Amino acid sequence: NNHKCTACPKGSYCTGGTATAVKCPAGSYTDATGQSSCKKCNAGTYASGTGNSKCTTCGNNKYNTAAGSTSCQDCAGVVNAAHTSCDNGCPAGQYMNNHKCTACPKGSYCTGGTATAVDCPAGSYTDATGQSSCKKCAAGTYQKNKGKTSCTTCSKGHYCPAGATTETLCPARTIRNATGGKSSSDCSSCGTQWANSGHTKCGNKSNTYKY
Repeated sequence: NNHKCTACPKGSYCTGGTATAVKCPAGSYTDATGQSSCKKCNAGTYASGTGNSKCTTCGNNKYNTAAGSTSCQDCAGVVNAAHTSCDNGCPAGQYMNNHKCTACPKGSYCTGGTATAVDCPAGSYTDATGQSSCKKCAAGTYQKNKGKTSCTTCSKGHYCPAGATTETLCPARTIRNATGGKSSSDCSSCGTQWANSGHTKCGNKSNTYKY
């Protein structure tokens, strides 16, 4: 510098025998003058550009785990004070909501250690909060949609086994004139007669009774 040896400025390093100071690369810094090498940013901090004289602590709900980082990542859970770890470790029946463990809502389940509640699949339900698994629809009921809190009673002319997602029509020439059928054995034979299209009545074969 102006034909004189000058201490390398902060944010840079000088290896010796050089005419220029070199800026510290991203993820590193020098916080004093006269340095021959740069220091890596500690885990939990970062430096995104070059020529840094310090590193920046990761922001709210952000963290990183490696020294020399150039950025931080989002945490759906709870970040420790040093911003070096992210804890999604809610117990079963709870999920991470706005960085707090929260009871899983009705119609969903939470296995634990998750950031989201999962809708119960079709054929199942939860009717209480804080559940870690869904209950199958009981025989005689069904549920065609996901994320539900109850099941629907099987209609006349149909039967529904446990965990059913749809109603099943009674077999040919059988009927059921009550709701809540659980299996095909709950459908009654028409004998020599035929069933109507809804399988709720028997009659002699015709345009109406032909099933």
